[in-house]
Amino acid sequence: MFHLKGTGMSEKTTFEFESTQELTAVHALLVSILDGLAGGRLVLSAEGKDMDLTPAPIVRASIKARRASGSSTLSFSFRWKTSRKAASGGRLTVGPGA
Repeated sequence: MFHLKGTGMSEKTTFEFESTQELTAVHALLVSILDGLAGGRLVLSAEGKDMDLTPAPIVRASIKARRASGSSTLSFSFRWKTSRKAASGGRLTVGPGA
């Protein structure tokens, strides 16, 4: 599923992409997102549409996990503003399972 709406700078522009993929493809997607964050530029593209994002030096990260009735969900969210704010919040460590 792909969805992109809004056209002007004053309008809200949303890029949404959803698909079912093998775990190795999801891993490659996450590595690309990490590389874009580290490099200061993310370009999201699907179905001939794209969105170019430039993360600020300070980014708010949110990770949510849920498990219920044989199904699990893991969600990531990254937010930033064009104005610089001081870093705040706790420290989270995430690693692969053994």
